[in-house]
Amino acid sequence: MKKKIKLILASVLFYSGLLDCWSIFFLKNKAVILMYHRVLRKKESSAFPMQPGMYVTEKNFSSQISFLQSRFKIVALPKLVKMLQRNENISRCCCLTFDDGWLDNYKFAFPILKKFNAPATIFLATGYIDTEDWFWPDEMSYYLSELSFQKENLPELLDYMAQLNLNNTSKNDNAEFEIDSVIEASKRLSINKRKKFIAYLKDKCLVNQRSRLLMNWNEVSEMAETGLISFGSHTISHELLDKLPKEQQQKEIVYSKKKIENFLEQPVSYFAYPNGNYDKGTLAVLEKEQFVLALTTNRGYVGSDCDLLQVPRIAIHEDVSCSSPLFFYRILCR
Repeated sequence: MKKKIKLILASVLFYSGLLDCWSIFFLKNKAVILMYHRVLRKKESSAFPMQPGMYVTEKNFSSQISFLQSRFKIVALPKLVKMLQRNENISRCCCLTFDDGWLDNYKFAFPILKKFNAPATIFLATGYIDTEDWFWPDEMSYYLSELSFQKENLPELLDYMAQLNLNNTSKNDNAEFEIDSVIEASKRLSINKRKKFIAYLKDKCLVNQRSRLLMNWNEVSEMAETGLISFGSHTISHELLDKLPKEQQQKEIVYSKKKIENFLEQPVSYFAYPNGNYDKGTLAVLEKEQFVLALTTNRGYVGSDCDLLQVPRIAIHEDVSCSSPLFFYRILCR
C-alpha cells in the first residue's frame, strides 16, 4: 500500500510539473551525488537473492541516465570538487558513483555510460578485484538461500543463529527466516563471529557453484583508458571501519589507495566509506593521507558549506526508482 501511495504521489507531482519547479528552487547552488551498486539484466536480478538496495536493472539504468541528461548536468566527480574549490555555481549538477567494483558495472553500466557519454566514479574494494571472492553479505545470502530449501536442517540452523543472538530474524512460526534480516543483524557481530557463522553455513550447504562477481584489473584499465570512468578507494576488505582499530583502518585505506595508484599510475584522492561506517579515527587517517573527498551513505545534497570528508549521497535502487516519476521523487524527496 505504501508503495502504491508513493507511486501515485510521485506521478501527480511529476506530471503536474511541480517536481521540476521544486528542483529549480531546492537545488539552487546544490549538487546531487547518486550512489549505485549493481546494474543487472532483469533475469539476473531474480536469479540470485540479494538485498533490494543493491541493484537497478539495465533497462531502468539507461532510462535514468537519459532522464538525468534532460534535467541535470552530469559532471565527473573530480570536476565537481574543482567547482566547489573555485566557488562556482553547482546548481543541478549531478555525479554518478558506484560502490564496490562489481563486474556488472563493466558489463552493463559501462556500455550505457559510453552511449550517453556520462562520466562516473567507481570505488574499488581492492582485495576483491581480480579474485573470485564474494563480499560476506552475498556469500551469506547464497548459503542461506540454499539452506532454506533443506527443511530438515532449519531447526539446527535457527538454534545456531539463536546462539549468535540472531534469533529475532524469524519471519513466522514455521521456522523460516528473512535473509535480509539475518544479514542486517549479522553486521552487529564481531568479524570473527561472522566468519565462523559463514563457515558453518558453508559446511552445511550442499551446493557451492559460484562465479566471479567483481571486476578484474584489465576491466578496470579498459574503463579508465576512456577517460570517462575514474576510480576511488573503498578499502581492501570492505569491513566496517568504525569496528576496526585505527591502525587497521589506516592499513585498509592506505593499501587500497596505493594498489589503485600503482595500477592506474595516477593519484587517488577520493574515498567511499564501506556501508557508510566511519569514526573520528577514520577521518584522521583520510586527512593524513591527503584525501580530497570522502563519500558517506547519508542522504543529502552537496553545497558550498559541505564537509568534503563527509559528503552525502542519494542511494538509487530498483524498488524506489523503477519509473521516471519515482526516480525524480527519490532524488528530491525520499
